[in-house]
Amino acid sequence: MGRTIMMALIFCMMVCCLGCGEDREEKYRKVGELTLDIDGIKANIIMSELWEYIEKRDAASIMGMLSENAKKEMEDCEGKVIEFLDAFEDSEIVEIDNGGGGGSERSSEFGKTTRYRVYGSYRIKTTKGVYKLNFGYVITNKTNPEEVGLDRIFLRPDDKGEYDGGGRYSICVYPFEE
Repeated sequence: MGRTIMMALIFCMMVCCLGCGEDREEKYRKVGELTLDIDGIKANIIMSELWEYIEKRDAASIMGMLSENAKKEMEDCEGKVIEFLDAFEDSEIVEIDNGGGGGSERSSEFGKTTRYRVYGSYRIKTTKGVYKLNFGYVITNKTNPEEVGLDRIFLRPDDKGEYDGGGRYSICVYPFEE
């Protein structure tokens, strides 16, 4: 009898610790001696793809990263992507570092993730000055697949403080003041 209760208790503890949702993902994963922030890794992957397109001044590829909703809801979407790319014109990139990127937001139903998004926050040092680049990217949305992709990009000089406007489905660029 005691053995059965002990086994049931161990089973309950395992279910609680490991979760019963089949696509539940840990925020942190231990790999050898390192603890990796999964959301940070996903944000870095998105940032490296975005950065490749920034360096190539490839507006079409950035447009391809945007969600269908962002393209539909954003007024002059392609013009805003070009304005975003123009902010890097006449300057050389010196350094990029993670400025606190890797937040996430999940929605779930019956223990299964239905919507998962990551947020990135990066400091970009150029010969013109230091920018702060923030983005939101929906990785999966089982109920609204047209939300998958980039839905916001904010670029501002680092000394401007927090972004104050825009909202969902926007690309906002604060230029350096001359």
